This record gives sequence, structure tokens and C-alpha cells, in this order.
Amino acid sequence: MNEGRGVAKVGVLVVALCGMPAGAETGGPARGAEPAHSHGAHGHGAPTATGADDHDHEGVHRVAAAQAPSLALGVRIDTQGRFVLILDTQDFQFSREHADGAHVDGEGHAHIYVDGVKLGRIYAREHPLEGLEPGRREVRVALFTNDHRAYASDAGRAEITIVLLVPRPRVEMRAGDAVVHGVSIVEGRATPPSVRVEQGDLVGLAWESDVARDLHLHGYDVEQHVARGGSAALYLVAHASGRFPVADHVSGDGGHGHHTVFHLEVYPR
Repeated sequence: MNEGRGVAKVGVLVVALCGMPAGAETGGPARGAEPAHSHGAHGHGAPTATGADDHDHEGVHRVAAAQAPSLALGVRIDTQGRFVLILDTQDFQFSREHADGAHVDGEGHAHIYVDGVKLGRIYAREHPLEGLEPGRREVRVALFTNDHRAYASDAGRAEITIVLLVPRPRVEMRAGDAVVHGVSIVEGRATPPSVRVEQGDLVGLAWESDVARDLHLHGYDVEQHVARGGSAALYLVAHASGRFPVADHVSGDGGHGHHTVFHLEVYPR
């Protein structure tokens, strides 16, 4: 995987077609997104094993894999010091004017969730995030039809999840795109074994792994799960300088172990 700017072409496809936890629509809207809407009376099913309901809004719109919309999610910081999500889609167009209307193939809007709470809808490629509490935040974005059904194929729903480490207010937020570093972990070895960034950079770490792993970035104290054969992305502002190890916690049939697999090297600017 190569270093790049802007969007990490990784994410999480939820194969089990399910919705959000009960009460998800009670979260307040993020600025720039429309608040969660109700589309007729409907009950919520019992939570699944993942803690999610049986559906979100009116259900799922299935399409053939070849025609299924896809989504990549990136992050930048704007001149106001805000995180901005960048939604790159294929075979999909945002349509505010047709919202709540009839279904049109490849058209619709996105729903945004932070830590399992739905914040609202997105109708554009870029979406600013405001009011996030400092700490580890899981940001999930999913594509929906005009009539509020989740786009899905046999591979799963058209959605993506990233981990965003929100710094404390005293940390300077410099405007610019994230520099995304791809890291592949195979048989306990990371390629590359380390990356070098400058203090203050917005850094993206796009992980791929041959087995399920729980990665822990020490110093910044943030964890992230990477599924077997899957990918995941972590974004953070490299506010602290130093050489920070990433511990690899592997779970499997043969037990578990843990060792340092990667280093994030942050040099003073």
C-alpha cells in the first residue's frame, strides 16, 4: 500500500444487514447535516449479536454487486480547524432535491453515525464535523436511497467506518489533507515497519491484515480492530513527538499473543 493524501480506500462492510442500536435517532444533528427524520411508525426489532436492530428506516435496497454503489472515506482539516469528511463514491450521486421521493437507481444520500448515534443526513461530497468530544470516535457513513433504504449487495451494505482520534482543544489543528500511510500486516510483520511524520500532521493509517488483530497505538492510547483479511483506517493529529509503538494483539483458535509490530515516528516540525 502506498502513501497518499485525502481518502483511504478502506472501510468496513457489514455483511449482516442490520440497523443501528435502539435510540440511535435521538442524537442531535451535526452542523451541515440534516437531523434524523421519522418515516412512518415502525417498531425496532430485538438487538442482534452485534447490538444492532433488525433494520434502519424502511429496510434495504439490494442491487447486483456489479451495480452496487461504493464509498471511500477520507478526512481533512479546514481553515476553521474542523475535521471534514470526504466522501468519494462510485455509481452513486447525492440528491437533496429528490430526498423523500421515489427511488432512482444510484441516487440518494448518506447517513452519518458517531459512536453508534445517528447525527443526520449528508447530501454532499464534503461534510464538516463539529462538537465532537475529545477521544476515540467511531465514524460510520452509509449510503441510502431517496426513499430511505440502505444500499446493499451480496457483499454487504454500502457503508464505511473509520476511527478518528479527536484531540483536546489545546492542540493546534492546521488546515490540510491527511497524509495516508498504508500498512499491511502479514504473519506478524508490518510493511512498512514504521512511518515518519511531522508534528502537527493529520495522519491516516490504513491497515490491512491477514488475521484478526486488535492494534494499540501507545502514547496516543488508541485501539483499533482489523478483521481477518480486512482493512481499517485510523486518523489522528500527530501532536506529540516521539517514537510510538503499535502493539499487535492477535486472537484466534490457538490462543492469543501480543508484540510490537509497527512504529509511528513523529518528528518535531
